[in-house]
Amino acid sequence: IVLWEIFSIGDDPYSNLGNITHKKLENFLNSGKRLSKPNEKCPIFIYEIMENCWKLNPKERLSFSELTNKFENLI
Repeated sequence: IVLWEIFSIGDDPYSNLGNITHKKLENFLNSGKRLSKPNEKCPIFIYEIMENCWKLNPKERLSFSELTNKFENLI
């Protein structure tokens, strides 16, 4: 989410859900929905990293070392 906030220049990530409650966010995520790409300036490979961090099953998410490697390769 922090990465999304950085690339959206500080937008509120779930503002489209209106008055968000924990239950509303839980239902949104459990239905398989995720945040859309923050804007046209966000590179697709950055958004793909975000998506991989948001997998419902924690075992499918990128590990910290995998994230580190991806960002090191970008530098």
